[in-house]
Order: sequence, then structure tokens, then C-alpha cells
Amino acid sequence: MKKIKTKIVISIAFSCAILALLVGGISMTQSKKIIEQEARDKLKLMAESNTNHFNEILAEVEMGVEGLATAVKATFHREEVINNPEYMSEYLTLIDPLVKEFAENTKEAVGAYVTFNPTLVRGAYESWFVDLEGKGDFHKGESLVMEDFDPDNDYMAYYYDTALAASPVWRDPELDEESGKYLLTYNIPLYENGALIAVVGIDIDFNEFYNTVLGIEVYDTGYMALMNKEFDFLLHPHFTEAAATEGEADGESSATTEARVNMTTMENGSLKFVTEIITEGEKDIISYEYLGEKKLLSFDRLDNGQILIVTVPE
Repeated sequence: MKKIKTKIVISIAFSCAILALLVGGISMTQSKKIIEQEARDKLKLMAESNTNHFNEILAEVEMGVEGLATAVKATFHREEVINNPEYMSEYLTLIDPLVKEFAENTKEAVGAYVTFNPTLVRGAYESWFVDLEGKGDFHKGESLVMEDFDPDNDYMAYYYDTALAASPVWRDPELDEESGKYLLTYNIPLYENGALIAVVGIDIDFNEFYNTVLGIEVYDTGYMALMNKEFDFLLHPHFTEAAATEGEADGESSATTEARVNMTTMENGSLKFVTEIITEGEKDIISYEYLGEKKLLSFDRLDNGQILIVTVPE
């Protein structure tokens, strides 16, 4: 009888052990799924929240440029250029305080300007106010001369690219040699009866984007990166060297160098499928492999077409 009882006890104990293992295994599996889902949700939230932050800056710049363009359109009288030889000089005196005010009232602004079509106004005329030191002290910039208006002049690319597009243009960040800062520029071409009157624009310091994208920690080994709409990396912790000091321009930044890394073509095109998913626009978590490591990626698109990604090991 004792043997039977012993067998029953052992059988029950064994069953309980098996059941405990099964329950434990299920609990571990469920816990792992919960942790993975939390990680995915956090990636999405990071991409969305930082994109919203950047979009607030972009919206303020767009509003400033649109307001300045509206003011020029309301006050500029094209026929006066023909009738009054002094009109443009007088008009710049009128418009200068307004350009300066828009520069002062736009967050992160480094400069604001209205560059007039030299053919239309019969000369080189521009209202430009700039704050090179970032102290909020805007002063009138150096005047353009007719020789500056050349499509092959890189300095005037903002003018000719915007005129050619005939629509508002967000430019990729560019290094301004005079200020030593990366500038993000928004331009609007101002037309009247099919004729280009001027190109209006505001430049902002790219430093806020730089510090946010490269300064936020994503778990232990994850990171954020910023691409343009062609999938060139503008900011990336592995492709963009950190600035030597706070506020100093990074001369090796992939934001401005010609040898940019492109997600579509890197690693022999192995990540092209990721860019295709991003192009389709579905804001889902993307699983991919890079240099033999499995990763998860979340993304969101800024209002200027740039793409913010957040990625971590899977």
C-alpha cells in the first residue's frame, strides 16, 4: 500500500513540476512579448515626439517666410521700377525694418532676406539681416553685386534653385563659412503675372536638430538618425563625427559633404527594402539586418520631407 501511495505522490509531484515548468515557460514567453511590444511602442513614440518637435520649428519658419513674402507682395509696386529710378533704394528703406523684425521673431533664425530679381529691378538689390553670433543682434548683411547673380555661383544656389522650382523649397543643411554654422533654409519664390519678383527666405541654425538627433540615448546601443527625402544620411552617429566643442561646426558632417552615405545603396543595396517601406508611408516597426545584427527601426517624416529614424538591436 505504501508503494502505491509513494507512486501516487511521486506522480502528483512530477505532474506539478511539469505544470510549473509549463506555466513558467508561458509566463516567460508572455513577459518577453510584453517587453518587446513595449520596446516597439517606445521606438514609435520617440520617432513621433521628436518629429513633432522638429515640425514645430519648421512651421514657425514657414510662417515667417510666408508672412514676409505677403508683406513684400503687398508693398512692392513693379511699375514704379520703370517710372522712378530711385524706387528700389527707397523701397529697401521701407522693407528693411520688416525683414529684421521677421528675423528677430523667428526661433533659431540666423538670417532673413528678400533677394530681388536683378533683371526685373535693373540691378542687385537685397534686404538681408543676419545674426552671425547667435545673440539675437541682427544687422544688415553685405550687399550683393551683379556679378554674384550667376547660376554657377554656389552662394546663389538658394536663389536659382528656388526660381527654377517655382515653388517653396526646403534646402538640405549647408555649412555657412562666414558664421561657421550649418543652416537649414526655407525659400519662397515671389511671382507677379508670371514674372519672378524676388526670392524670400529665412535661415535657421541646424544645431537644434544636430543636438537632438545625436544627443538622445536610445537604450544601450540604439540611436537616432536623420535622412533627406533621397535617403542620404544628414545626421548619423556612425557617419557624422561629433563636434569638438558645443556650437562648433562639424567640418566632417555628412550633412554637407559630397560623399554622403545613402540608405538605398549602402551595403550593396541590402537595405533598399527598408527605404521602400518608408516610401510607402506605413508607420510600422521594420525588422532588418545590418552587419550581421538583427535590428528594429521606427521612422517618421518631417514636414520638410526629411526622415527621422530610431533603431535598436532586436
